[in-house]
Amino acid sequence: MFSKLLTNPCMTYVTLCLIGPLGAALLVHRTDRFTARRIRREGRDELQKTKKYFGLIAVATLGFGSAASQAALVDRGGGLIYDDVLNVTWLQDAQYAVTSGAAPFGSLTWGDAKDFADGLSYVDTARGVVWDDWRLPQVYDAGAEGYDVFGQSSELAYMYYINLGYTPNYDPHTYDPVPTSSAYNPFINISYRGYWTGSEAPFAGRAWYEHFHFGFGGVTGTGDYNQVWAVRDGDVAGAVSSVPLPGTFGLFGAALGLAGLLRRRKPAAV
Repeated sequence: MFSKLLTNPCMTYVTLCLIGPLGAALLVHRTDRFTARRIRREGRDELQKTKKYFGLIAVATLGFGSAASQAALVDRGGGLIYDDVLNVTWLQDAQYAVTSGAAPFGSLTWGDAKDFADGLSYVDTARGVVWDDWRLPQVYDAGAEGYDVFGQSSELAYMYYINLGYTPNYDPHTYDPVPTSSAYNPFINISYRGYWTGSEAPFAGRAWYEHFHFGFGGVTGTGDYNQVWAVRDGDVAGAVSSVPLPGTFGLFGAALGLAGLLRRRKPAAV
């Protein structure tokens, strides 16, 4: 019963608003237990995606304004931004595919976008670590096409509406005006065009995207061209480099050189 209720985002929000925060917490807890059993066989990635979706539902029951105030983006340095609600780390450069030369014309097909994210090795200059576990953003609710102002349907919808505080843009003009907001925005090179997600649509040859001019989530052909914004699971804070810094190599080399000099100057035995 509960799992069927939560498959409809509109009914989910209305129902949870009616039963209040306490009821919402109990419903999410019970549903999470049921769903965890149901999808255990589908693997760790699906379980993680489902828990994130339920977490967004719980946030939404406390009100849109409250959700926006609780969302926090943390600049970790090294061109990496941490979302402490979704527990994911974004590239600060929202068009890194262009900056790196992988997409010189600004966009890629869905297959090329996935290959770019899957094969990306990003040098974290703040921690001396190379991160190579990137992916495209996920869709949580494959039935929520449209303007998801509560940001529950996907990681990109959450970014657009909750983190960046944008509102739906129903203007038919595809370039003006661009979205504006007073929310904290540590990102650079955000393109107000469509961004690919890593989620395929139920029908062949189509995949989900989020349009950052309109705030609209929908599906389009995988041969179409959209922007690419890579994300990885978890936080980068506390990571320790396993590669010695250049200064360490220099000190080590100097020590070896001094030891060799002393050996050469050692007087011969009489």
